[in-house]
Amino acid sequence: MWRRNTVPGLIYVLASTPQPGVVKVGKTTRSARTRAEELALAPGYREFAPYRVVGSWRVPDCDAVETAALRRLKRHRVRLRWASCQELFRVSEAVACQAVQAAARNPYPYPSWLLWLVGAAAAAVLLLVLLLNL
Repeated sequence: MWRRNTVPGLIYVLASTPQPGVVKVGKTTRSARTRAEELALAPGYREFAPYRVVGSWRVPDCDAVETAALRRLKRHRVRLRWASCQELFRVSEAVACQAVQAAARNPYPYPSWLLWLVGAAAAAVLLLVLLLNL
C-alpha cells in the first residue's frame, strides 16, 4: 500500500503552568523539554508558558500520529481571537495522554484495503474518461 514518507519523532503533551487545564499536543524530532522552551518564545503560545512536560512518546510516523491525536481532541480546542493555536486544548492531562496513545496505536483512520480500493476506483474512472474522450 502507498503511504507518504514517514518521519520518526516524538509526540508530546505539555501542560500550561499559568493556565491549569490547558495542554499543548505536538510533535518534534528533538526533546519535549527543548520544544517546551521554544514555545515559551513563540507568538500565541508564550502566553501559556512556562510548560511542564507531561509525557512524550517515540513514534515511527510523527506527522500521522500528531494528526490523529489532534483529530481526537478537536472538540476541546482552545479558541483564541488573537492567535491561531491549533494544538492547545482545554482538557485534562490524562485525556490528552490517552488521545496520543490511541493515535499512536492507530494513526491511520482507514484500513489499508479501503485506501487501495479508493485508489483503484479512481484509476478506473480516469481510464474510462480517457477512453470515452478518444
